[in-house]
Amino acid sequence: MTDSPPAPLKPGNAAILLGIGLAWLFALLWALRASLAESGGMDSGLISAAQNLFQLVAVVLAAGAAAGLCAVATLRFATTGPKRLAVSAGAGLLFGVLSGALALAMIRDTRSSAVIAVCLAAAALVGGLFAAIRPVRLIAAGIAGTYAAFLAKVILNIFGPKIAPLFGAGKTIDTVNAAENRMLLAFGVLAGIVAGVVAFRYLVRGPALHWAAYLAAGGVAGFLALLSEGFAWLTAPRLVAPLADLSVIAEELLSTKIGPRVNSGIALLFAGAITATILIGRTMRPAGAEVPPAPKPEAVAFPADADQPEPVSVFGTPLPAAAPATVPAAAPAAAPESREEASKS
Repeated sequence: MTDSPPAPLKPGNAAILLGIGLAWLFALLWALRASLAESGGMDSGLISAAQNLFQLVAVVLAAGAAAGLCAVATLRFATTGPKRLAVSAGAGLLFGVLSGALALAMIRDTRSSAVIAVCLAAAALVGGLFAAIRPVRLIAAGIAGTYAAFLAKVILNIFGPKIAPLFGAGKTIDTVNAAENRMLLAFGVLAGIVAGVVAFRYLVRGPALHWAAYLAAGGVAGFLALLSEGFAWLTAPRLVAPLADLSVIAEELLSTKIGPRVNSGIALLFAGAITATILIGRTMRPAGAEVPPAPKPEAVAFPADADQPEPVSVFGTPLPAAAPATVPAAAPAAAPESREEASKS
């Protein structure tokens, strides 16, 4: 495999994405710790942690990819495919260990924190592998769009109880659940639009890329959301396993929540990809179109009788007006002499 040029991504930009992911992870772990502490019993706390595990995994996937981007952009020797893969995987694993240690330190329950730590470490490793994909600006734009989509969902969820009646929520549990599923789908579409716009704005500021890069960058948020659901589906049953009497009920509750979230992730993926593609399509010209030439500036003509400034000498006295130049009339040509006069002379 031949060497390729260095990645056109500044380490500072990747470090900013990594810092945002780390701050977001800390906030989610703090909220999970508060939920476990304020719950009436550990059973309800574990069920709540299992239901919200996909959010932690999604953030760690994005932050692990940002850690891999930071390592690839900083270490200039990672020019070939195997080197980029090794560096990005190592950076993702290192961030996974940090995430797991943070989960162990913040969550007091030893068993649940151990399960969450292992899940986060595995997710960070997988996220770090994405940094080996070229061009790296595509992955960076996708991560930025993922953070924007998460923020949009948080804002939309704040207004969820107020707009639930608009989606058919009534007084029965069935109508409430149906309204929540419809809201999840609508929120996925809106968050996808936000992710597509942010990914487009990130990519369009740099060197030109193929339109397929914009499509892929816009769909990164939805892909990570679906991948986080897979991690949560494998890990959540192990969180609720200690609940001897409620484990079956908890697993059924989790299974009913996964389906609507998967649909929301699919809507997020397609909405983001289509939005970014439409935006880049609006900036493209047809293949045979030519750029029209710029109009030439018109020459400014001054009238012949325009007022001219009066000439002034060095001492400030006005100079006499110059007489108009006259061209002397040509003298009339002499008539040729006749032959008779010439002969007489």
